[in-house]
Amino acid sequence: MRTILFAFFIALSSAAQADIPKPITIEDTLDLMLERLLSDFPDARIDRANRNIVLDPSGDAVFNPDNIHSVLRNIDSGADREAELNGFIAAMIEANNAAAIEGVSPLDALYPVVRHESFTQDNRSMGLYAEPFVGDMVKVYAIDYPTYVAYVTKDHFDDGLTIDALHATAAQNLSRKIDEMEFQQHGDIFLVVSDGFYESSLVVDEAIWASFAEQLGDNIVMSVPARDLLMFTPMAATEAIVLMQDYRDEIIADGAHPLSELSYIWMDGAWSIFDR
Repeated sequence: MRTILFAFFIALSSAAQADIPKPITIEDTLDLMLERLLSDFPDARIDRANRNIVLDPSGDAVFNPDNIHSVLRNIDSGADREAELNGFIAAMIEANNAAAIEGVSPLDALYPVVRHESFTQDNRSMGLYAEPFVGDMVKVYAIDYPTYVAYVTKDHFDDGLTIDALHATAAQNLSRKIDEMEFQQHGDIFLVVSDGFYESSLVVDEAIWASFAEQLGDNIVMSVPARDLLMFTPMAATEAIVLMQDYRDEIIADGAHPLSELSYIWMDGAWSIFDR
């Protein structure tokens, strides 16, 4: 039976039962999650090193806080925070109890995503399929279901998925996501705005970065410290680069879902590490 790693859940509304405090750190959010999961998963425990919750003694089932930490941090009402957290936990439990996915992956819901290289190391038992990308990032593939996202595993290839179909379909689906993205400019810094999950996926689309470089008339320096934060600036904008790097370091230090600790430069049609 395939083991599914659950990644991003859409919070489902539920009635508030009590007010909860606003979490300051990701550890606070993990504590809140664990408190609500123990009744269904008595063996659940927090893995503070990897900032997630392990549900069973084998370590095969893992829940990540993902966007819920940011959501709770931005809600002022304690009752509303409680409702949002309850909905998030309900979605997690629903996804965990769903029947195992059989057959070929639904290709119309398949997207490329980038993660820190430790993501595959932390989840080796899941059999995740991953490809090297650049720097400290790897490329994995997500199947976007209505209430959760599952990652492509090596078992999917036994069910009929091919590498060529994976690459072609994921690229085509990502192009539709890009059409829905917004690009905000703050001085010399540009931010990518999407749905909180696929912002970082933009880095894999070579055509759009070639287009950006042509429009800006310069090489591009980029940071992607979290899956929902991608920022870039022309290489000539030295002050903006410093600001981006400072912000990157802040996000990595206490982000809900940190990604890359590095900065990158788009030059000669490819990404490489920017070490200045």
